[in-house]
Amino acid sequence: KMHLILFLQTFCFSYSFLTQPRLIKKHAISSLHNPPLMASVDTDAEYVRQQLAIKQKQYEEKRMKESEESAKKSRESSPVQPMASLTMIPYLNDEGMISNVSADPTVKATVYAIFNSEEKLCYIGISRQVIQSLRLHLARCPTQTYWIKLQHITTPSRSLLELIKKEWIEENGAVPPGNSSPEEQAKWESPLDVKPLMTDDDREQLKNVRETKGREDMKMKEIARRFEYEIADVLEGRGVKEELRFDPKLKAKGLLDLHQPKPKDEIPKTKQK
Repeated sequence: KMHLILFLQTFCFSYSFLTQPRLIKKHAISSLHNPPLMASVDTDAEYVRQQLAIKQKQYEEKRMKESEESAKKSRESSPVQPMASLTMIPYLNDEGMISNVSADPTVKATVYAIFNSEEKLCYIGISRQVIQSLRLHLARCPTQTYWIKLQHITTPSRSLLELIKKEWIEENGAVPPGNSSPEEQAKWESPLDVKPLMTDDDREQLKNVRETKGREDMKMKEIARRFEYEIADVLEGRGVKEELRFDPKLKAKGLLDLHQPKPKDEIPKTKQK
């Protein structure tokens, strides 16, 4: 009798274990065909999305507030100077060299504005090594670099530098051409790419060099030098005496830029206490 009871208990447990997954699966399948249940799931998902959007907005508002407070503190130690109050400095001195606008070692960065011959604002930049940046701008945009205004910063604050740039643009009444788009900004901040400027004859010669497995880099250098000579003529016409040597390795790639250490144009980060 005891054996019979044990057998029946084992059989019932096994049957329940084997049939349970089927019942769960059947319940899950039936749920998919239950519109009220599916609507409830959609409602819950929408609620989660809304809550995430609210949290994201609150986070962005908090970051903006912190940034404004940081800028306010920075302004108290280093006030933003209106662009109109700054001295207009000639880009080149009487000797044909870039004007000495370098600062003392306590300066962490410089915000500078560049004007053309008619004193119209062309570009606003930020640099940790302003002289190097001005040399690069002179070589990249020789027809637009005639005057400078600048403010040196002793506080390494991203918020303050962005604030100065923003207020100068607002004071100008419009975004300077050199900051108006990525393409225009690249003319001031990146090497000159001569490939889009090549003539049909240039492209045909390059094609012939590739087909004959010649030195394409040498041909590209030759094309780049032609644009280099055009820039040199403009600089000579302005009486520039600065030693501006273009990087030969870049010329082989169809690019023109000065051979010198790149300036640290990134905005310094605010020190965390």
